[in-house]
Amino acid sequence: MAKTEVTLPTINLTDNEKALRADVFWEELEIYDIDKVEKAFKRARRELIFFPKPSEIISFIIEDLEWEYTQRQSIEFKERFLIEDKSEERDGDLERAGDVARRALKEIYKKIETKEILELTEEHLRLREERKKFLKEQLKNLEDIKS
Repeated sequence: MAKTEVTLPTINLTDNEKALRADVFWEELEIYDIDKVEKAFKRARRELIFFPKPSEIISFIIEDLEWEYTQRQSIEFKERFLIEDKSEERDGDLERAGDVARRALKEIYKKIETKEILELTEEHLRLREERKKFLKEQLKNLEDIKS
């Protein structure tokens, strides 16, 4: 917190007020892992203009925890469904279920890609028609001006 205090502008506080602020911060942050708190203060020094409020530090910690959770979920998902497991310990039913899940995911990805391509094509055609209409109006306006 002292590094953050030095690097970010803050109001002038007496030593008692600084001690009180530190107490308030640690009351709010004591439930979090100290490494997460330090990481949040480092991020505050990089991203904030003024000295952070406890809620901003907590917000950084929560974002970090959410990101880590998402990463773990992604890795677990890949390990369970997308990465081929060559071990012989797998039960035949589990292996077949994994194959079915992989095929289903591939089909879903294909449908998503196909749908996105169709949507983009439709959007392109719509914009092309709008452009034609606009250019015709411009041409008509120019002809009216000439006349």
